Amino acid sequence: MAKDGITVQRLDRLIYKIKNIPDNLLAKEVTGAIGNLVKFNILKRTAKGVDSEKTPFEPYSESWAGVRISKGLSINKVDLFFSGTMLSALTYDAQPDHVRIFFMDTRDKRGVSSASKAVYNDELRPFFNINADDIKEIMELLGSLTRKSLRG
Repeated sequence: MAKDGITVQRLDRLIYKIKNIPDNLLAKEVTGAIGNLVKFNILKRTAKGVDSEKTPFEPYSESWAGVRISKGLSINKVDLFFSGTMLSALTYDAQPDHVRIFFMDTRDKRGVSSASKAVYNDELRPFFNINADDIKEIMELLGSLTRKSLRG
């Protein structure tokens, strides 16, 4: 004869954790982890010489290649690194419900802002964006943090 049903007891702790997942997942620590991941991926791709869709950057123009050579910098791989001010200005601002990745308004020796350099470079070589792999990594991070939150 079949049982009348199954009773699952002692769910109060699990229900409490599930109800608190949104608060835990929207905390600044979580959005900060996402910001750090996106920043790292942008810098990693840029150092490899590829844009946000992993397409190799277009070569430097002849005139810019000449400037780079005169400064002792390579022209073989386009990595958007010249003085370091633009890429070192990449940062993020984590809030409980979002994260903003941006370039701080620092300036190089000539007074040119890192943000304006980023806009110019991004028009020529779209590097400042996220792609499907980044979204997958973000989802994996959120899954990991959710599991961690549920374990308490």
